[in-house]
Amino acid sequence: MTREQPAPRSRTRAWWPIARIGLLGGVIAVYLCLVGIVPTFDERQLIAGVISLGEASLILAGVGTGYLAARRAPGGSRRAEVAAGGLAGGLAGSLLTLLVLIGSVVDLRRF
Repeated sequence: MTREQPAPRSRTRAWWPIARIGLLGGVIAVYLCLVGIVPTFDERQLIAGVISLGEASLILAGVGTGYLAARRAPGGSRRAEVAAGGLAGGLAGSLLTLLVLIGSVVDLRRF
């Protein structure tokens, strides 16, 4: 008896999990901003004059997103890992950019 091999996923379909990780990282970063964790922790300096705890929480969300995406990169090559981390980071950053653009038009503190 021979086992059937699963059909290989197309190249674009293989990157959908990476895109989902990037979007999830962006949602987490936006959540940290909207709930008030970033501005509240911004008062507490992690390294005086260099980085605050609020900034570190955003950096940690981005680095964690990139790490998870790189671990799940299709192909397993170093180039694919870097591309996956960049794609996930770009999507997460674009959601934060969207928050800033919406915040410049709408007063988000009213909600």
